[in-house]
Amino acid sequence: MEELKKAIVDNLYITNFYEALINIKQLEVNFLNKEETLFFYYYLYDLMSWVSKNKQDASYDEIEKSKDEYLKKIVQKNQNDISQSYLQLYLFLKENFTKFDRLTWFKKYEKEKELLNHALQKDPNNLDAQFYLLFIDKENKKCFDFLILNTLDTQIMK
Repeated sequence: MEELKKAIVDNLYITNFYEALINIKQLEVNFLNKEETLFFYYYLYDLMSWVSKNKQDASYDEIEKSKDEYLKKIVQKNQNDISQSYLQLYLFLKENFTKFDRLTWFKKYEKEKELLNHALQKDPNNLDAQFYLLFIDKENKKCFDFLILNTLDTQIMK
C-alpha cells in the first residue's frame, strides 16, 4: 500500500493527474480505508484546481465543484464536524506529502495554515488545530506551554 501511496504522490507532484486517478482507484478497490481514498481524491482535485487556476483554465469552476463534493463526503464521515474534517485533511497532508518532500511548488506550508485556520474558524476551541498551528510556525516554547496547559491526544506529543 505504501508503494501505491508513493506512486499517487509522485504522480500528483509531476501533475500526471490521469495516472494519479488510476492509482487512487487501485487504492480504493484494493484497500478498505475509504476515508484515506477520499483524502487522496480531495487533494487530486485540489492540485488540479491549483494548476487550472494558474493556467486560467476554463475548467477551474468544475474542478472546484468536484473538490467541494469530496470535502462534503469527508465532513459526512466525521458526523458533520467541519473543524475535525479540516484537521484531518491537515494531518493527511502532513503525513503523506511530507514523507516524500513534495509539493513545495504547491505552497504546502500555506496550505497547512489554511486548513488549520479553517478548522479554527469552525471551532475556535479545537485544541489540536491550535497546537498544530503553533507547531508549523515553529513556536517551540509556545508549543510546550500549550501542552502544559492543555490535555491533547498523546499522538501529538510524539
